Amino acid sequence: MKITKAKIKNRSLDVEYNEKKTLINQEGEPVESSRDVAAKYYDICHDSLINAFDQLKPHAVLIADLRDAIKVEDQLANGLSFYELDLEVLKNISISGIVITGSDEDGSEAAMIIFQKKTGNRTLNITTPAVKFDDEEYGFSHEFSEVIQNCVEEVEAYMGGKVAVKQLEMNFDEGFEQESTIADEPKKKKTRKMKLGGVDVEVSSVEQQEVA
Repeated sequence: MKITKAKIKNRSLDVEYNEKKTLINQEGEPVESSRDVAAKYYDICHDSLINAFDQLKPHAVLIADLRDAIKVEDQLANGLSFYELDLEVLKNISISGIVITGSDEDGSEAAMIIFQKKTGNRTLNITTPAVKFDDEEYGFSHEFSEVIQNCVEEVEAYMGGKVAVKQLEMNFDEGFEQESTIADEPKKKKTRKMKLGGVDVEVSSVEQQEVA
């Protein structure tokens, strides 16, 4: 399976991939077969996938030659590597997907970044040109290929079940009845008669009324 496109939508993922299989024909001979598959997943993306895509922000602004690239170049000029960059300076950039073309067998493999840039009340949808993983014109093609590979691994892990679990909200105040207290019932007297020295006498005692 080779991932050719992955796009984040509402924290879920749309994936396109090429699947190759070896089939046996009627003569009993192996035949190579392939098909392109487009799938929609509705599970919530794990944070590690979102973070992997976020690492493409510096490459996106550099490859697209945006004014925001200055914020990246300044950090690189101060000796920081791509893996140490402060991505907060690019908080107006959001990565929404990648497209992978070509083949690593003939050295033609390349990738494009799909991203958005917020400018005031406007949101610009931008797709970078395809950059080969060994492109000499782009001075950070090695770092670029590593980040893309990490994104692909996270997409494959997502397809294999690595997703974020939405915690169910539970209201512990519902479904529980407040414990009621029963007020003491008034005590009542019990009177009985008995003879004492041949004289009828009433003797009173106090008992607690039972509560059903």
